[in-house]
Amino acid sequence: MNRWLRISVLLIPTLVLTACVTVHDIELRYVWDTEAAEELTNQRDVTEAVCGAMVDCVEALQADQGLFLKFPSEDSAAAAKQPDDELVRGIFLLRWSEGVPVEDKEFVTFVLENALQSGKEDPEAIGATAP
Repeated sequence: MNRWLRISVLLIPTLVLTACVTVHDIELRYVWDTEAAEELTNQRDVTEAVCGAMVDCVEALQADQGLFLKFPSEDSAAAAKQPDDELVRGIFLLRWSEGVPVEDKEFVTFVLENALQSGKEDPEAIGATAP
């Protein structure tokens, strides 16, 4: 019984803390800095130049492959969405540049879709390929 008590003491706080993490806790500047550095080259934070001035976003990341935006709500993201934009997790818009390989887009999207979901950040880690 003592062993189960120790497991409970360790497991319950972990579950509570994990449950408190939401999609709004994801910061674009940290999502792809290592996992997709080859797919998204020359990543730079352009939040000050883009958010507020051009769109109602809270974070903006520019790379050679496109512009990536985070919004405070699903409504804000939907209002800013252009026809070719990709909406991910309700609050992220991926605005791809022309000529980006489909495989790179799929991998970058996969990493964002699984950010902060332990064990899913790397498709190879779970024995799957990017969707």
